[in-house]
Amino acid sequence: MSQNFLLSNPENRIKKQIENIYESYSNPWDILAELNQNAVDAIKEWENENEDIDKDHLIELKIERSSNSIEIYDTGIGILPDNLPELLAPNATDKAGDFSTIGEKGVGLTYCIFCSNKFQIETTSPEGYYEAEINGARTWRERDQVDGVPGTENQNTDSTENKPLETGTKIRLDDVQLAESDEESIFELSPARIEYLLRTKTAIGNTKARFAENQPNIDIELTIVDEDGEAFTDDVSYEYYYPDQFWKESEVVDLEEFESRDDIGRMSDEQKRRHLDGKVWKAEGITERNGKNIRYYALFVPSSKAWDRISEQNDLIDQDGNADLEAGVYTSTRGMPTGIEIGTPDTGSGGYWANTYILLGYDGFNFDLGRKSIPGRTQGMLKEIAADKFRTFSNWRDIVNVSNKTPARKPEQVVRNQRGDRFQKLKRIKDLNCPGIQFQKVPDGQEAGVVSIFHELIGSGYLDNYRGYRTGYSQDYDFWGVYDAAIAELGESLQSQFPDQDSISQEVVIEAKYDAADVITDIESGRKYLEDIDLVVSWTINEERFETASTTIEPLADEDTFYVGSTHEVVPADPTGPAGTQLYLMCLKRHIRDQIQ
Repeated sequence: MSQNFLLSNPENRIKKQIENIYESYSNPWDILAELNQNAVDAIKEWENENEDIDKDHLIELKIERSSNSIEIYDTGIGILPDNLPELLAPNATDKAGDFSTIGEKGVGLTYCIFCSNKFQIETTSPEGYYEAEINGARTWRERDQVDGVPGTENQNTDSTENKPLETGTKIRLDDVQLAESDEESIFELSPARIEYLLRTKTAIGNTKARFAENQPNIDIELTIVDEDGEAFTDDVSYEYYYPDQFWKESEVVDLEEFESRDDIGRMSDEQKRRHLDGKVWKAEGITERNGKNIRYYALFVPSSKAWDRISEQNDLIDQDGNADLEAGVYTSTRGMPTGIEIGTPDTGSGGYWANTYILLGYDGFNFDLGRKSIPGRTQGMLKEIAADKFRTFSNWRDIVNVSNKTPARKPEQVVRNQRGDRFQKLKRIKDLNCPGIQFQKVPDGQEAGVVSIFHELIGSGYLDNYRGYRTGYSQDYDFWGVYDAAIAELGESLQSQFPDQDSISQEVVIEAKYDAADVITDIESGRKYLEDIDLVVSWTINEERFETASTTIEPLADEDTFYVGSTHEVVPADPTGPAGTQLYLMCLKRHIRDQIQ
């Protein structure tokens, strides 16, 4: 029997409500923000209800790339069985007015449900156990008809009382489809980028602990399962990823602490310059504005290019080469990063804003639906604080720059204190196991790794049919060169097309992707052109994404192979389309497995 969790509203009204909620979210990481927010809130509520009991709290987050699935488990308070069906409805919440928790709009769980085609929940509260599932919610939202509102199914309840140490909630979302965005899907991100996203855009990035405010101890375990079922698991800190953590402690100067030194008045400008020049400057604390406490964190780097360098060193670069770590003025509330960036204030001379990173925390934010913006009056208050910190940095930068007769020295090597941990994480990545190849690990979501392996296969003789002229950047393609092959190397069904020839030689343009399906986004956006590309070299191929684009992927039989090493061909929905648009794929994982190992 199916119970309608959307209550008794007319179906057309419910449909409109759901569409408004879904369209209010615009970031690919919103679904992780909502799920983690609920998990952290549940743990905080448990702590408030059980102050005399110690509990080891845990949040387990699993992301499965092949099925676009997300699973999250928390050891929080759980949900009362009698409350759950109502809480699954839009705009329902049991947290309104509770400033110890983060959520209050009552739309986050609704958004998550209608992003997926299978929603499952198991929750154990002090007053009982409840489990249920909701099927086909995404399909219902996407279609034009309003009838057949999805309901909770396969329900199981138990009103037996449970001990506080037994409570918790597990939610699983399968077949998740998020709103289209210029940013990469969360199912495509590398483990390093997922961790950074969690710690800067979701409640896992706790911003209050640094300010000595009492916060629960929560262990976070992240698991990412790739398309082949290989699992990568790592512990994630329950703390905001403050960017000074990317530098050695000796390379960071607490500027406000420096200004309060007893001997600051006796120091010459040259002594001050020697102390500050080439260092990263930090300022953090709590200030009051209009009777409101605002937590501030500000960082100033010697060069605006430092953000790109640090991002590259820590694998925080997107598929277009853009850095995840960027200058800007960011916001948080109740210990959670909001993901909302406010514009830089007008400070007259803004030349140093590209060097400046500021995070401002205020617990009284009132968000619009989908958490996209902050009211103008609150922004004005925050911008005043940001401007104050910027002026302090700017004034000291002017002092440091005065009379510097030699070019500013480069900062010392960064993140060496993290080298050991980084190498341990890298060693856990699955081995490539390709004889004669110096690249030791599978690409792990990195396009650059695909390019490196492809070039090593060329250099080692496995794919010596390809000779490169140049590699491309930005809007360019990844490989321009020549393809040489003996006729005998081509598939038997093709050899007859080259009578009286012993070999062929032709110019080729090759695009490299971690997932070959990523080329669809490039082509649809106009960044790349199908007719320009002869071959896509990738590590993996998501065939479902090609099917979504009305395109079929078919494995290449040996007798039909034109490009040596190619494994698949793309079959467009319209086979009568323009000539020259046939596309071949080389799945390196399959090629290495079948031809080399």
